[in-house]
Amino acid sequence: MVQNPWSQLPQSGNNLILPIDQIAVSNHNINSDDNYRFHSELIPEPFIGDVSSPIVALNANPGYNEFEVNIHNNPKIKKIMLDNLSHNYPDFYYLSTEFDISSGAIWWRKKLRRLIEDTSIESVSKNLLVIESMGYHSKKFKSINLPSQQYSCQLVKMAIDSEAFVIIMRSKNVWFDLVPQLHTYKNLIIMNNPQQTYFSPGNLPRYNDVVKILSHSF
Repeated sequence: MVQNPWSQLPQSGNNLILPIDQIAVSNHNINSDDNYRFHSELIPEPFIGDVSSPIVALNANPGYNEFEVNIHNNPKIKKIMLDNLSHNYPDFYYLSTEFDISSGAIWWRKKLRRLIEDTSIESVSKNLLVIESMGYHSKKFKSINLPSQQYSCQLVKMAIDSEAFVIIMRSKNVWFDLVPQLHTYKNLIIMNNPQQTYFSPGNLPRYNDVVKILSHSF
């Protein structure tokens, strides 16, 4: 069993990188242009939500917006994000009012709008876990090997063991490489358009099944 490494994340400063990832991240940033560089001044987001959620969405990486630095430094928001990394904040925080002005909230609420309309914001918030293949913020996605990914993979395997619905939003091949069990998993859903990633009937196979689970989980 891999222990949650994110409790070792520095709590302040501009180098918010896990000690176990430090070498890999430094090498990546030295050899990457600005589009792919990891922004260590932002709090990483390898996962958001309750690890026991019945709906688990697999994404690529949290994006980068320079205005997020001020938001991440807001004491109340910072506490929520750090609590989430220790599994002490059970909801999908981008649906909470504290994050209303965050670009992350704007992005996620747009993607989840139809699912929220067909269930409720409370149900989605309490029953959705998002896992990113890269936990650090960057403008564009590039897959590299990070020690911290072992824990993210363990969360996916836990979801499989609990028979949760696992939705691949983006980076299908990356996730198949990270968690080979996904290849044959019965409750795997792959979005039709990885460039849009809307949780909608036209883009999400088995959409009605997802709605049914959310409707009975709150």
